[in-house]
Amino acid sequence: MSSPDLTPSAAPSRICLRSSKPRFSKTARKGPPSRPEADLSTSHSTGPWSDEALLADIDATALLLEDAAERNFERWPVLGEYVWPNDFGAEDRSTYAEEVDYLRDWLTDRAAWIDQQLAP
Repeated sequence: MSSPDLTPSAAPSRICLRSSKPRFSKTARKGPPSRPEADLSTSHSTGPWSDEALLADIDATALLLEDAAERNFERWPVLGEYVWPNDFGAEDRSTYAEEVDYLRDWLTDRAAWIDQQLAP
């Protein structure tokens, strides 16, 4: 197989850098998005994004996956072991229930952090 000829005579004589329909022109003119007037830190305190609803979803899903989790950890015995890229506290959690509790705690802490970031 021969290599392409890259001598100046083989280079294109003209390169078109302009487009008749510029992309992103409307977005560029709008400026930064405005922040909604509503207090976002409390807008999720009720409804499907409330802490109670999220934790109920975790519990329901954990119950649904309980048998599959048992088979999973029989095949791959990683409970109580550090597996990259998981966090460093994994060695302290040796059961599926402890993993679910960790997820519940992490999600609650994360929601509180998000609330703090969105507070007016």
